Amino acid sequence: MLSIHNVTSGQASTYYTHDSYYTRDQLRGRWTGKGAEFLGLDGDFTREDFENIIEGRDRSGAELIERGFQGKHQAGKDLTFIAPKSVSVLSEVLGDERVREAHDKAVSRALSYLEEHFSEARITVKGVTEKVKTGNLVAALFQHDTSRELDPQLHTHAVVMNMTMREEGKWRALASDKKKGDLLYGNKMLMGQIYRNELASNLKDLGYDVISDSKGLFEIRGMDRAVLNEFSSRKEQIDDKVRALKESGLYKGVNEQKLREIAALGSRVAKKDVDMNMVRSSWQATLCTHLIEVRRP
Repeated sequence: MLSIHNVTSGQASTYYTHDSYYTRDQLRGRWTGKGAEFLGLDGDFTREDFENIIEGRDRSGAELIERGFQGKHQAGKDLTFIAPKSVSVLSEVLGDERVREAHDKAVSRALSYLEEHFSEARITVKGVTEKVKTGNLVAALFQHDTSRELDPQLHTHAVVMNMTMREEGKWRALASDKKKGDLLYGNKMLMGQIYRNELASNLKDLGYDVISDSKGLFEIRGMDRAVLNEFSSRKEQIDDKVRALKESGLYKGVNEQKLREIAALGSRVAKKDVDMNMVRSSWQATLCTHLIEVRRP
């Protein structure tokens, strides 16, 4: 699954650096993308670098991107790659680190495709503006192991900065179209499918069997459905919210996917710091009440 949300200027420094959900001390981010390499972002991940880059500046604080209306900067997009629930259980509850690595590789594959095919900037020559491919992006990756409801949920936030280098030393905002939107939103379904296909292939290479449905979604064969339901309180919240939206009569004609996006935003609970040892102990207690028949290679 892939979700995409805007990250706005001003919100960036507070939402990502003061909120422990993203950049708490024990959580390590990492840079990816050819654009990140151009900026020398290939070493340790620091908050100072993150704050500068997401505001359209280089590591020293010098502006790279020209400010927009009223001096505001559209910081970028948060692409969140969410592993299937059975994958999260294998990785975070049963502790198979190879599964987490399979997820990481799938995220990297999707972002590489995005960078190669969908990174563009605008160029204006003699009053004529057109979009040109740049082939480089700057992204910060943050991996998490729980949902807001503290269910096991392996997912990665890829914060794609609104910047790309058009030519050596010249940076521009990523191109977008007022009518068609930008290439990230326009290719959301494709990017999600690339991630899922790559993840499924990686898991098969490890010896796991997967079961796919008609929508291209999959789970690990042999994982007790009751286990997945026990660890899916977030899904239940969204399902309840979708039902309420439909019953309200205010969203007639809105498709199911859009309703779920609205429900997800409207049913979020506050992020919180907890003792993860206690959380993991509760996961193990939950497993003890179910039979796990998945074949673990």
